[in-house]
Amino acid sequence: MDITDMFSSNVDWPLYEKLLNGGDGRTQRDQIIEDSVNMFAEGIVDDPAYQADATTNGEPTPMAINRKSPIEAEMRAVPGTDVDMGDIVDALGADWLVVEVYTDKLGIVRGVLWLCNYILRFQNNSGTVYERCCVVDDGSYSKRQVGGVAYQPMDTLEVMIGIDPQTSLLHLDKRLAIGTSTTVELKPQLNVYKIYGIDTVSKNFGDESHLMKMYVQRDVYNKDTDDFDLGICDVYTDEEPSSGGTLVGSCAIVGKDNIRTGTTRKYSVAFYDAAGHETAGSDASVQWTVTIPTGSNAQSSITDGVCSVTVPLSGAEVGNVITLSVVDSNGIYGTCEKKVTVISVG
Repeated sequence: MDITDMFSSNVDWPLYEKLLNGGDGRTQRDQIIEDSVNMFAEGIVDDPAYQADATTNGEPTPMAINRKSPIEAEMRAVPGTDVDMGDIVDALGADWLVVEVYTDKLGIVRGVLWLCNYILRFQNNSGTVYERCCVVDDGSYSKRQVGGVAYQPMDTLEVMIGIDPQTSLLHLDKRLAIGTSTTVELKPQLNVYKIYGIDTVSKNFGDESHLMKMYVQRDVYNKDTDDFDLGICDVYTDEEPSSGGTLVGSCAIVGKDNIRTGTTRKYSVAFYDAAGHETAGSDASVQWTVTIPTGSNAQSSITDGVCSVTVPLSGAEVGNVITLSVVDSNGIYGTCEKKVTVISVG
């Protein structure tokens, strides 16, 4: 045995590495990153751009927002902040669509926000009317320009919108109302556009990204099928679903379809009357049921009609599906269900 082998056989290598890295198993790089993150977290609250009351999809998510132009802003938030492409951020007195988001080498969450400039109203083969904040782009946002002027082919627009169970049903050839105008007879009409392309891939990065781009082209307003007052094209009217003269509405669970390990999500219920308009649901008696898979340590709680689901930080939870169900025991708004899939933190 040479001297090298003798030396190696007598060295406690795990202890050597521990001492080399400072005694606690961390490298100098780990310590620098931790110190930088702590400095950022402590300093962000004093940043003039800090928005303590900002929310994402209705949930509090304090962040720093720097407005780069009238329609675009950059955001920064502490590590672990739950923001994804397709989310709606309420800050600076407006709604913003998250169009880019990434985590830098320190874990700081950074992203790009576009100012929502329209509320899209639509139906999905029922009388229920849905409303979603979105971005209608003529080239101003995406900076498609010719000679310094925003450019978009004649009579076409792009619509950026978050994907959810209802917007995912928007399809090719569906007609949408985007704004209004006046005819030569000085009569009001909807500006009607037809979907000719849908892109759910190029703007999505990561498990929870849910951003959709729709390409729409100008179509003709039809006063017989389009409702100017509702702002809806090809209006769908449900038959009176009455029993003893009582109007029946519907409900839907509001919240994301995924939940990361080590986090908590809140879910609420939206109510719709017989005409499909969202209502407060004050006449409902809501009963939640949360079904958690056997072997999972996830927990749920109900407070003031809002369901909170918490999943522990464990790889064993990944892939589990938690089922949320709601029933209106008064029989006015029926039942609804949502399946929530557990995904990893990374």
